[in-house]
Amino acid sequence: MNGTNWTPSEDNALRTYYPRHGPSWDGWPEVLPNRSNESIRCRATRMRLTKPQRTADGQLVRGRKGPSRHYAGPVDPREHDVVTLMHAGWPPSRIDANNGWEDGTARKLVTRRWLREKEGK
Repeated sequence: MNGTNWTPSEDNALRTYYPRHGPSWDGWPEVLPNRSNESIRCRATRMRLTKPQRTADGQLVRGRKGPSRHYAGPVDPREHDVVTLMHAGWPPSRIDANNGWEDGTARKLVTRRWLREKEGK
């Protein structure tokens, strides 16, 4: 990997501005002065940020109702706890019951974590 590592503040700026403005926004030199449009686009792609699609009159275009079945989604803070309990021998059904979760929640969290690790994220 070449170049400079991204800082948390730069990532936060991407999360704030990229979905509204996309990679070729004229304000990027002020917000991220040391980053090219191409590096901004690449980083946003890795962070799974997208510029929303709009119609000719400026209305947001709504895509399908859920994420791709292969996209693990953002990290859920409960994942670590679920994995820890499963390594301790707790079955997913017991984890769900103890936390008052809907059946299958623990299994979904572990599956999402596995997908993210498989993608190398």
